Amino acid sequence: HHEFGHFIVSEHDLSQGAFGEGYGDSLAILINDDPVVGRDFQGVGSPVRDIVAANKQYPCFGEIHDCGQILGGVWWDLRVHLGDSMGAVGLDYTRQLFTDWTGITVGGRGRSSAHPVTAVEVLTVDDDDADLSNGTPNKDAICEAFAAHSIPCPGGCESISNLRLTCRPGSFT
Repeated sequence: HHEFGHFIVSEHDLSQGAFGEGYGDSLAILINDDPVVGRDFQGVGSPVRDIVAANKQYPCFGEIHDCGQILGGVWWDLRVHLGDSMGAVGLDYTRQLFTDWTGITVGGRGRSSAHPVTAVEVLTVDDDDADLSNGTPNKDAICEAFAAHSIPCPGGCESISNLRLTCRPGSFT
């Protein structure tokens, strides 16, 4: 599943690097509902990557496979939060958010597979009224998942000025 993620990134004409690694990991962990990528691939008890154990933080300046775990960690944490709040449908909802987000993401920045704009993108696909300033149905869970990896979520207009977005009271564009 991870390698198919690289194909999707390529088809969306996005940069591979850390983002491609993170996207591939995210796809694999959401399809398998398991934060371990390549479980037992390198022998019993030796996975390729354990997203939870890695607990990668933004910004990242390491090797691309290492830095890709920021994005995988965000999606896994979101899956856990939505599973806690929604029960069994939390996994399906997380998968749908990931699918919708795939269509709008601008990808990573440098070695960071996820960054503050990624949080805005996920909030955008979760939004139900075209007004991010009043929150989204799952803003708390989304922002907790990003915060766990040192990525801030936007608060109001004053907090997004560094994200190169235009903010008017009642909307982000």
